Amino acid sequence: MVRWMFENWVFDLTVYFAVAFVSDHIQRELDFELEAENAKRTAKFIAAEPRLNDDVYIPL
Repeated sequence: MVRWMFENWVFDLTVYFAVAFVSDHIQRELDFELEAENAKRTAKFIAAEPRLNDDVYIPL
């Protein structure tokens, strides 16, 4: 229904091509193991940057 509304009211073109893209990104955002790994990587980057080290907290 939402896709139909976008195709017919908002855009004058088919937006179905975006379904796979959006679905893939939602699945990646909900992959909590991937998100935990990203948090660890980000914490390392922040710890290595003196200007951010005391101002940014990354929960692990």
